Amino acid sequence: MWKELLTVASFTVGGSGAALVGYLARTPMALTHQEPSVVIIPASFAADVPVAVETDSTLVPLPATKTTPAPKQAKALPPKSTLEPCSEWTVIGARYIEAQGATGVRNVRTLCETSAR
Repeated sequence: MWKELLTVASFTVGGSGAALVGYLARTPMALTHQEPSVVIIPASFAADVPVAVETDSTLVPLPATKTTPAPKQAKALPPKSTLEPCSEWTVIGARYIEAQGATGVRNVRTLCETSAR
């Protein structure tokens, strides 16, 4: 009995939600309470009628000047550097790990930066 009541209540709430979404899609201003307002502008604030003004020329030519950008200075490149080994070989662990056990040895060296002149 409770399962049927819960099912009916779920369908009712879902259907109501779908109906609300459909209603709001048709009337997007439905939940706003805006009353039509009428604004009366006094005559003292009214704009004057524009009057045409005659002029000789509205375009004034400007003197043409050509400027050249300052020459770009070449950026000084840092000296090229290379990586050279600077330590002895160090064992860090097994190269391969298989079901039978670890095999091989993995060696590494530390690399240091040296500048080439």
